[in-house]
Amino acid sequence: MALVTAELSTAFPENGTQLSCSRWFALFKFLCGLCKGGFTVWVHHAFGPFWAFQEGLWFWLSGVIDAALYPSLAVTCVSKFIPELDALSATETWMAKAAMASLFALPNLLGIQLVGRGMMLLSMVMTLPFVVFSMAGFSNAASDWTVLTQVRHADTPWNATAFVESSGQEIAIQWKLLLTTVFWNCNGFANVSTFAGEVADPGKAYPRALLLTLLALELSYLVPLSAGAVFNRPPWWSWTEISFSDLAHSLGGNGLLSLMTIATLASNWGQFTSEMFCVSFQLTGMAESGLAPSIFAARAAASDVPYVSVAVSHSLVLLLIQFDLDDVMTTANVISAMYQVLLLAAAVKLRVSMPHVHRPYRVPGSIHVLIALTVLPLCVASYLIYSPLEDILNSPGYSDASDVALGQTRRVLTTAQVVALCFFSVCGGAMGSEGVFGAGGPALGLIALAIFPFAWCIPISLILAELCTMYPENGGYTLWVFHAFGPFWGFQEGFWAWLSGAIDNALYPSLAVTCLSKYIPELADNTVGTWFLKGAFALVFALPNMFGVQLVGRGMVVLTAVVTLPFLIFSIWGFATADDWGALGQFRYADTELTNSTADYISTGGLAVQWDVLMGTIFWSFNGFASVSTFAGEVANPSKTYPTALAITIVFVELTYLIPLVAGAVFNEPLWHTWTEISFSDLGFAVGGNALLALITVATMASTWGMYSSEMFWVSFQLTGMAEAGLAPTVFSRRSKKSDVPYVSVALSGAIIVVLMGLDFSEVLLMANVLSSMSQILLIASAIKLRVTQPDVLRPYRVPGGMTLLVAISILPVAVCGYLVYSTFASESTITPVVLVPTVVVVGFVYAWLMKLTPKQFIAPKPAGPLFELE
Repeated sequence: MALVTAELSTAFPENGTQLSCSRWFALFKFLCGLCKGGFTVWVHHAFGPFWAFQEGLWFWLSGVIDAALYPSLAVTCVSKFIPELDALSATETWMAKAAMASLFALPNLLGIQLVGRGMMLLSMVMTLPFVVFSMAGFSNAASDWTVLTQVRHADTPWNATAFVESSGQEIAIQWKLLLTTVFWNCNGFANVSTFAGEVADPGKAYPRALLLTLLALELSYLVPLSAGAVFNRPPWWSWTEISFSDLAHSLGGNGLLSLMTIATLASNWGQFTSEMFCVSFQLTGMAESGLAPSIFAARAAASDVPYVSVAVSHSLVLLLIQFDLDDVMTTANVISAMYQVLLLAAAVKLRVSMPHVHRPYRVPGSIHVLIALTVLPLCVASYLIYSPLEDILNSPGYSDASDVALGQTRRVLTTAQVVALCFFSVCGGAMGSEGVFGAGGPALGLIALAIFPFAWCIPISLILAELCTMYPENGGYTLWVFHAFGPFWGFQEGFWAWLSGAIDNALYPSLAVTCLSKYIPELADNTVGTWFLKGAFALVFALPNMFGVQLVGRGMVVLTAVVTLPFLIFSIWGFATADDWGALGQFRYADTELTNSTADYISTGGLAVQWDVLMGTIFWSFNGFASVSTFAGEVANPSKTYPTALAITIVFVELTYLIPLVAGAVFNEPLWHTWTEISFSDLGFAVGGNALLALITVATMASTWGMYSSEMFWVSFQLTGMAEAGLAPTVFSRRSKKSDVPYVSVALSGAIIVVLMGLDFSEVLLMANVLSSMSQILLIASAIKLRVTQPDVLRPYRVPGGMTLLVAISILPVAVCGYLVYSTFASESTITPVVLVPTVVVVGFVYAWLMKLTPKQFIAPKPAGPLFELE
């Protein structure tokens, strides 16, 4: 890599990002290998702007992900000196990491010169303690130099008296961990290409500097590691990423531990600041060269700091610091390996396509030597990319891992918290329901609001109450279908439900930005900026899901109050000033005209009800009750909690829609004919001016946050429940050790949301409704099937009236779902859902077929037993 970098940096001595840095800072970046970007120029010359953008994007992502390691490492290191930090809750730990990350990022907001000078100071601060440690370790009388000849064996015991290894029978080298760690520590030689335009006489400077860097890098790792190994307290086979602190304490007590802690903090600060500096300027350089939105080229007038790039990079870091260190390092390595492969390919391509370009330094030999030199780096990079994929592909997603014992999860959610989660899963406030009146008129809307709870909400809730108390496990209706129809259809149910939830969740960042644009009109004029603002909302809205089940539950209770109060004020104010009570009896007609004489609207022609919009909106507004089943394993005393919570939610949701819609209709400005999914903002402004508009905006932001967070919560536990039941790869069952958060499921769901949030609101709504309808039909069928096949299984709550009533109350919900599926495919104006939904269905079928999801490969999860209180 050093030879390839030397050749290309001298052949194309251009800045990958147009920054200015001092010679000392350039030297520091040489030594640390933390600033990247010049290779974007090489890939541009070799393969054009498309792949140059990929190269820059991959680097930026790998750099930001890598930067997320350092606040976590710093907090973990400090906890060795302040053990009380280990007792912090997940939220408190995240706050400590976030504070550390913000402190580390501060120099990047104060200017380039400060960063450069600070890095040189930090380099000296972090070097001295390791020199002291190495000298003390080598000179210690108890040091055992034979340790340097040892290798890891299986079942290595610890001999506390001799401080030596008693080798097992088989060599057990952790190759994946070894290669990943070495790559992470030695990766970054290509980084020095970024500031090639700042280097004097690059033809000589680059080869010499890279040679010196190789030597300095080798000594930086070799000397302290050897000193720690020969001292060997704690023994080398127990070392982790922060074991130098333990070694320092054993070797020199609190004095050397203090020095090592200072050095580690200085190292983490330096690496974080440099990484943040470089990824920010990388993004800015891409924007200045047209490879990224121009908003990232914005700089502070006084300090020349690219503040937008810094802010976006820092926001992503704050989201990532919650994740496990090993997972973060693996992800950073995979993405880094991807752009290294492209870099090496560019080096070979440029030898062929630009053979006559002057190369002050050239890799010795012909192109065959260059290709030979790239073989090993390509093998290493390919292995790093393939290894995590192999873990996922080989995970026992269809093994007997489905035998999940009840009670293994912490049951902490109360009735109030389940009501709040169900409220936001179904409703989340009146915003978005305007189409119920707008599509057919207030009269038809009132009829729909009166009928739909009986046709849909009550039947579905009764079925849910029975099945949630029968099988109180994470995964919900996926496991019910599993019991009724086997793992093949259990997977389809979970896949459809998870996708419909993730797709539906893509609506809320868009709704938040659209509503905010009513208060800040300038937002509507910047398409690219709006997309990134949606992405920022998506990240912020997802944060509660990173901190644990209880925080989400309590947060939903608070947000419920925040959402309800402004709409209550709006309703009271609207009723008090209303002058058009006759609007409640109106229907939508084909033509609506404004009369010149009375300034009234007159509707003529025949009825023109937009049935698709009406049914789609009211279904979306009342759909979501089934989602509460997905986190049943987290609910305290589910036999009592679920029936009570579902009954309360039905009444709460009905009133949440009915009262504000009626208040808006009788005030009727703007006219109900013109209502869209964000008309409550216009109504709020018309009723109470900017003050009420501000309250409605706050309520809408809280509503979208609550709905997004609640939906993210249940879709994540849905996927986790499938993994725990053997219906999905076990990687999705991973949880944070402190907060119990299924972080892999959260990350995948978030990625789907970011991809889809740019689609049209109506198309996203249709896709979510169709997939949800399909899953609801399968859910209802499973409830009936389980009454037949498992009649004797304990049901703490049972739908009254026997099988006849169960079938009867299922007819209308199935009819509603069937209509929604049919109307979507019958419409000529909904191309995207018509294409994507069948694709999703085919993918689910193919996956289940490839994984050979048959009942023989599963042990069915156990139903409810003595877990319940049946008072």
